[in-house]
Amino acid sequence: MVLYQTYPELQGNLEGIADQADYYDQDLKVILYKNHLITYFKGTQTVDLREVEQIYLIENSYHRYGFTNKVYQMCYIRKDSTKKYNMTIRTTRTVQEQLEGFWELLMEEFPDIRLGV
Repeated sequence: MVLYQTYPELQGNLEGIADQADYYDQDLKVILYKNHLITYFKGTQTVDLREVEQIYLIENSYHRYGFTNKVYQMCYIRKDSTKKYNMTIRTTRTVQEQLEGFWELLMEEFPDIRLGV
């Protein structure tokens, strides 16, 4: 994985990252580590935020067996493409509130990234 090549101090795993991360939400499975956004809810996904043009949160609802379930994803578009990429995060009742600190930090650390749709 490129992440471990870029940051050898991680020693091939994310376990010790909480103390070193700029943002870490174990509940949502979202990490901001140096220049990378990492999600690890359904597999580990990473993106170098220096390559991101736009990022926003999307909510998808699906119906199964009479229940409605929601899935939240970070959607981003790279500077060199118009393709949308999705990174699944863990769904909680307060996803949007939990991410407020993440959005603030992202605006501060990566002012060139356009937030929202």
